[in-house]
Amino acid sequence: MDGQPTLTVRGHATAPAKPDFLIVHLSVSETAATSAEALRIAGERWTRLTAILDHLHIDERKRSGSSINVNPYYEPSRDPRSGIAGWTASGQLTVQLASAETATRLVDRAAVDTDAQVSAWSWIVAPDNPAHTDAAVRAVAQARARAQALAAALGHELGALLAAGDSEPSGGRLGPRRLMAGAIQMSAGVPVQEGWADVSASVELTFALVARAAST
Repeated sequence: MDGQPTLTVRGHATAPAKPDFLIVHLSVSETAATSAEALRIAGERWTRLTAILDHLHIDERKRSGSSINVNPYYEPSRDPRSGIAGWTASGQLTVQLASAETATRLVDRAAVDTDAQVSAWSWIVAPDNPAHTDAAVRAVAQARARAQALAAALGHELGALLAAGDSEPSGGRLGPRRLMAGAIQMSAGVPVQEGWADVSASVELTFALVARAAST
């Protein structure tokens, strides 16, 4: 009813999440005296890398990459005006993987057979991961407990829930959440570790405040 006092509180909580998949960014490159030679060698490595993905049964829909580009190479210690020291051909490939085991096998084979580098990686927690719901439930419990404490401090009782809303999970953006991302140098024989991470949720609740009955 009009004029009824209300109380709005916010709750924030986290929950442990097991990532759903892994994104790996691979790169191949070669520097040579001529652009043709650099492109030939990098192209051969790219072909071998694609063959490894096929052998591991990694769906083509889980891959994305750029064509191989060739650019002039200047030695860092030399004045660029002294001329081109060579040519570098390079390409980037991004792969979505379902498990740490597959990632380890890919990294091992890529490092040995193609001299590819892992330039970056990210474990992904998908939007439908149950951890998001767990975090939201914890946030609601926290907000309700806070509301009850504040209502009591104000000399009221907590009434009906009038409104509720939640923010987008894990950082306020739609889509998967990237966890434990970074640039790394991997070599053959180094296992990829999966691990766990936290996802977060925030809620806002509005309650009616009911005047506490006078004691007799």
